[in-house]
Amino acid sequence: MAIETEQLEYWGNKFTCHNLQRYMTFAAFMVDPAKHWDEIMYGQYQPLLARQKEARERIDRASEGLEATLNRVERKVEGLRRIDNGHPYEQLKHHANGR
Repeated sequence: MAIETEQLEYWGNKFTCHNLQRYMTFAAFMVDPAKHWDEIMYGQYQPLLARQKEARERIDRASEGLEATLNRVERKVEGLRRIDNGHPYEQLKHHANGR
């Protein structure tokens, strides 16, 4: 779902002015900003402890490498795979040549 510039600026300002990075990343916040805002403002969230922040950073670094690898693999197989009724399949080589 695309978000409009005004909404992005509105939630971005709230995120930075209220120092919400103590609770989550901006990308995570923007998945459902109104819900996260209510949860944080009404006390359902607590700032991460130092060790929790370290663990989150390690997980983020590890997942970045994994995501980059998955993106490379997806780009390689993108041309090989087609979708038919929601099911991926690879086109046979003799069909690709039009024989």
